[in-house]
Amino acid sequence: LVITQPPNYSISIGSDQSVVDSYWTFNPFAHLDIRLSDYKEVYTEGDPTHRNGLCLKIAAGDMYRDRNIQDDWQFFDVLGEGSTGKVWRAESREEPGLFAAIKCMKKIHVAVSSISRAVFNHRVISSAQGHPNIVRVYYVYEDAEKFYLVMEFLSGGHLLDRIAPGVQYTERDCAHVLRDMISAVSFLHRHRITHRDIKPENFVYSDDSPTAKLKLTDFGISYCTESNEDLMRTLTGTPQYIAPEVVLRQKYSTAVD
Repeated sequence: LVITQPPNYSISIGSDQSVVDSYWTFNPFAHLDIRLSDYKEVYTEGDPTHRNGLCLKIAAGDMYRDRNIQDDWQFFDVLGEGSTGKVWRAESREEPGLFAAIKCMKKIHVAVSSISRAVFNHRVISSAQGHPNIVRVYYVYEDAEKFYLVMEFLSGGHLLDRIAPGVQYTERDCAHVLRDMISAVSFLHRHRITHRDIKPENFVYSDDSPTAKLKLTDFGISYCTESNEDLMRTLTGTPQYIAPEVVLRQKYSTAVD
């Protein structure tokens, strides 16, 4: 037996920095330089950090910016609007010419646990060097009223717009679309992330060119499990696309995507 890479372990440390129980625990996120304790804080229901405002900072890690977003970004036009807020096109004040899409969500409409999990999942993706078919999240801000996600600016429109009635697709076109979609979802599943809202509206083209990349967006209800054996049971998703086992309130895995 040849061991090419030692397993990743972490020591459980008490809040007073003393070792309360010196045992070894497998950390499935160690290869991404993410502490298992960060995952536990974000994915533990009712944890005190959800109430004292630390959860989002823990989830975002280096992506969190503890400053006024208006000092860093100049807001222009609205790209879209939903029930929780708006998405704006913005330009970096530090790097003129660098544009981003900034999703602004009102705190009265979004639970801190929900946004923290979405941000943590993006952090996992980023730590794994990202993926060309998944939208990038650069930074996370917040103020007294809103959460802000600074994301890669995509200008090519939704996949749904390109498969609308009257638009013809060749077999080769379909193959390219499916390749990008499957590549994105496969990457998520390799990192134990279930998107739970796969639909044409959540795939956006990077630009208007024929060779534009198709990218998966909107991780608002995505979920990351600690192991491949863990199952989910929350009833969530878009009704027109939801998997049968979710509707039936059965336990489910990444297969629902």
